[in-house]
Amino acid sequence: MRGKAVALFSICLTVSLISCGAGKQIKEKLSSLFQDEKKAPATHRLSFTIYEEKLRGAWAGKMIGASYGDPYDHQFQGQIMENPIRPWNAEYAAAALGHEDLCAGMTFLEALDAKGLFVTSREAAEYFARTKYSLDGANDAARKNVRADIYPPQSGQPRYNPYANDGDFQSEADLFGLLCPGMPFTASKLAAPFGEIMSSGDGFCGGLFTASLYAAAYFEDSRSEIVMQALKSIPAQSDYARLIGEVLEAYKKDPTDWRSCWKMLEEKWGKSGVGPAGDEKAANADAKLNGGYIVTALLYGDADFAKTLEITVRCGRRCGSNAAIAAGVLGTILGYDSIPREYRTGVALITDKNFASTPYHFNTLIESCRKWTTDIVRRRGGSLETLGDRQYLTIPIQKPALIGQYEPFTAKMANDLQEEWKNLDAVRLSGLQRKLLAEIPAFAKGWTIANCGTNSYAGALKEYRGRYGVFATNPLSQETPCRLTWKGVIPAGKPALRFAAAADASWTLRVLVNGEELANKVISNSGGVVEWQTQEFDLSPYAGKNAAITLENGSNGGSDESAYWNRIEINAE
Repeated sequence: MRGKAVALFSICLTVSLISCGAGKQIKEKLSSLFQDEKKAPATHRLSFTIYEEKLRGAWAGKMIGASYGDPYDHQFQGQIMENPIRPWNAEYAAAALGHEDLCAGMTFLEALDAKGLFVTSREAAEYFARTKYSLDGANDAARKNVRADIYPPQSGQPRYNPYANDGDFQSEADLFGLLCPGMPFTASKLAAPFGEIMSSGDGFCGGLFTASLYAAAYFEDSRSEIVMQALKSIPAQSDYARLIGEVLEAYKKDPTDWRSCWKMLEEKWGKSGVGPAGDEKAANADAKLNGGYIVTALLYGDADFAKTLEITVRCGRRCGSNAAIAAGVLGTILGYDSIPREYRTGVALITDKNFASTPYHFNTLIESCRKWTTDIVRRRGGSLETLGDRQYLTIPIQKPALIGQYEPFTAKMANDLQEEWKNLDAVRLSGLQRKLLAEIPAFAKGWTIANCGTNSYAGALKEYRGRYGVFATNPLSQETPCRLTWKGVIPAGKPALRFAAAADASWTLRVLVNGEELANKVISNSGGVVEWQTQEFDLSPYAGKNAAITLENGSNGGSDESAYWNRIEINAE
């Protein structure tokens, strides 16, 4: 009774003080006392076993889709592919090991493993620039840009990248959604520094959309709901979002007729791609239109793996990349074991085979993804808990949200940039030359460099194949070798030129003194293993004299003619 009286007195006193004007502060303080405690954020719970099953299904689906669709890539523009599709063979899955989309994703993962979650776009670009696998379109332009000292965001902007609106980033952003189950905003934040390397406008939107599809597919079975959730990660005013919205509307009206949806897309959006005039391949690669075909296959494929693959390929254009994403997202929904055996058998045969020019194979890819997902979940306030004999991820529920500002790459911009694009190779070579001239003095004092190309990475490397302080070069062309030149007085006594050289594949070394050839030889690896080869040349005939020494990294007709140099010295005994 006494407690109730005290409480009543306190309330009355408070009312009196407030009414007398004492207190705004007292009112606020009491108000806070009567508020509910702040609730913990809502969470998803995901069995770690199911998480890994979906993760494996995603990467297996992507590998299968890339291999399934690649033979038809860029062959059908503005027309449905009506030809028979080759019957699937398990051996076809091996083609995924060299597929651009998968290899680029592995490079992104390598940058994360080396630099951590806060990797910058510049750091990621450095890893991208040193890759050896074949690239096309926006990826190829961006890699050449970075090699020429044109870093993100410029490397992915229209001025330096005519293909920035293409679907390259879209086709390799799977990783970020797969690392962030149920966390679309985190997936977008993680993806953005990588997307800046090669994309902008709708090309950038496509990557965020892909990442969000995967993030949603861990918890949602409805394909249309997954698409609608992913749409919230990109600006509603973007052409990309508008196009995907129209696919959803077409599916809602008639969920059985994908051909009508395809016709609508072609009639309205088929000629909306931008890029260099007359470049039909660029017109094929527009991110939003290919994104529309991916969503068409996901929706109309009825969660049937074979049907989804077929529709993606029959829609045409970027058949390999589109099938890879559609099958990857569906693989996430279904899980690895629910992918039909006839398809996943091919993946099972190559789980220990590395993706081209990367340190990952399927098994190590899954291992690294597991590690990063656990770390990301914990950083976002979630946890990995053990209940009985099972582990569970507790993941804070996250709504999609926009990042950055949308800057469209318009047809007018493309038209205005046509003349500048014609001079882009010269701009890159000039940038590369400035970079190399700035770096070489620290590597080899007194030496200069000329005629280096952008077909492979060139410049100083902290370490390469066990040697520190390395310089990489490659020929300007098959006819024009890269040249390292030194001019000065040769030391007296018994002088010699010494250095070590290595090759990823093979290249031609020429050594000249005052124009006289001292050596002309091929430097190559040993059975695929890179080995450093010591080179030594007697300079006694030139002792005490002025001389010009030239080292040439020349072509011998191969596809990779990168040269690596270590410790170039001119000294006397």
